Amino acid sequence: MKIIANAGYIQRREYLLYRIRSDHYPFNMQRSFSIPHFDHAYFNSFLQHVVTKHEILRTTYEMKDGRLLQIIHPVANMPLEVDYFDLRGMAGEAQQSFMEAKKTHQRALAFNFETGPLFRVMVCSLQIDLHMVTVTGHHLAFDEFSFKVFDAEGAYFYSNQVVIPPVFDYRHYTAWEEKILYTQAGQAFREIWKREMQEGLPTYDCVPFERKVAKLEKIQTKIDTVKKRMEAIGWIDQEVLAPVTRRYCGSDGGLFTIVLDADHKKVIWNCSKKYNVSLSAVFIGYFLWEMYKISGQSRFAIDIPVAPRTTKQYQNSIGWMTIQGMGFFEPALENSLPGFLEQVNNRLFEMHHYGLYPYEQVGSCLPGVVGAEIPMFFNLNYPDHLYEFKHKPAAASQGITCYQQLALFVNVFENAVTLDVAYDNDLFTQSEIQSITDQYIRRLIQSDTIPASLHKIVVNE
Repeated sequence: MKIIANAGYIQRREYLLYRIRSDHYPFNMQRSFSIPHFDHAYFNSFLQHVVTKHEILRTTYEMKDGRLLQIIHPVANMPLEVDYFDLRGMAGEAQQSFMEAKKTHQRALAFNFETGPLFRVMVCSLQIDLHMVTVTGHHLAFDEFSFKVFDAEGAYFYSNQVVIPPVFDYRHYTAWEEKILYTQAGQAFREIWKREMQEGLPTYDCVPFERKVAKLEKIQTKIDTVKKRMEAIGWIDQEVLAPVTRRYCGSDGGLFTIVLDADHKKVIWNCSKKYNVSLSAVFIGYFLWEMYKISGQSRFAIDIPVAPRTTKQYQNSIGWMTIQGMGFFEPALENSLPGFLEQVNNRLFEMHHYGLYPYEQVGSCLPGVVGAEIPMFFNLNYPDHLYEFKHKPAAASQGITCYQQLALFVNVFENAVTLDVAYDNDLFTQSEIQSITDQYIRRLIQSDTIPASLHKIVVNE
């Protein structure tokens, strides 16, 4: 029997993007892992076990009476297909080329939200005892944490151990979210976001006025376009207007990639311990302090993912539970960098509480559609493998799709730290960002010079 429930906020947002974007918004996540033995029937039984246990993997979406619904299907009604390729007769390099091409293709393919499923699986046999499994899923079905749950399910299943405890299903999460959004339980959170965003989000003082004006005109055009697209499909969801507008199409941007080795990582780690703040506070605080020193800007806003994964009931659940939280930081209130790092750390801690209420819902209903454009995005990730130094750090002046004015993506490996600084070409030039980035890295690694190995400029033609 089907289970029907109201769709959650993220699901409404992503469904609209799927409907109104010409490419159906293939916002896909992907993960590969190896297994020593592959038997079609046994592997299919594993997939059936996971899909039975996690409702989100057999969920489709349907509009009815102006509402988006989750339709959770019985396992028997959700066919599972595995793309299998036996590559054991190919040379090693040919195997890798084949797999990479297939992975790229699968990641670019959109999913059908009405028919499902929102994930696909590929298995490539490389040797008798080596088989690579690649899972590609829309972000609605998989976030980074979900892949870890999926891996754990596989480890338990293949070792015949006791499986991990029953999950708190995704529809229970969306039911909790609905309560927060539409009852008195969320009133305090709504008031916080209204107070913080009533005057809009702070823009960058270092950007020339004429660039800001031209950008505002583009944003308004995009808002108008999204409204028309919503009208065309017969569903205008005002509450997701800001995030849908932001993700409807990106701007052309540039990118700097910086790789710091284990010694530099140790310097950053020691800074975190010295000031008793999180690594996120260090990476954010140092960057904003540099921007403050350049322009004197007193207030900054950064979009930072916040997730309820710290609560016990969601530890073994699959599904996208990350909510976008907007952090507001004010370096002008502090007399020193250490003081500002403490402020950043405290506000990040506070965001774990009020950030669970999606600020985008409040911003969408404010004059000007606050959040249709955001100043900065930050994400910190801890990959579970070593960084391979074969890729040289680089910079691109164009060809990077930006959904925010600035973005800082940090990956902390066991043996290195990588930082990707992306920027919107409508607002910044490559030389401006390089100057900011160089100063930021000097401060971060506590050095008066930038090691030559950190930068290699490669301008896209």
